[in-house]
Amino acid sequence: MQYWGSDTGARTFDLLVDGRIIATQNLNRQEPNRFYRVYYPLDRAWLTNQSEITVRFQAHAKNLAGGLYDLRIIRVGSENGF
Repeated sequence: MQYWGSDTGARTFDLLVDGRIIATQNLNRQEPNRFYRVYYPLDRAWLTNQSEITVRFQAHAKNLAGGLYDLRIIRVGSENGF
């Protein structure tokens, strides 16, 4: 996922895949004046025999989720994967 490094304010949110929280992210000027990427590995067992998944961003109370500027889901070992 790609975020803007100068985001400030109350920006804490959970990242869910098919209803499971895989990470909690807090955006607070991690990389000022530039975009940066955060990689979230997905458990292969969650993806077995699935042709699609649902990715959801859920803000904590009195917070915003994001902003998000790019999202990629890449299979390990694929041409563009790791």
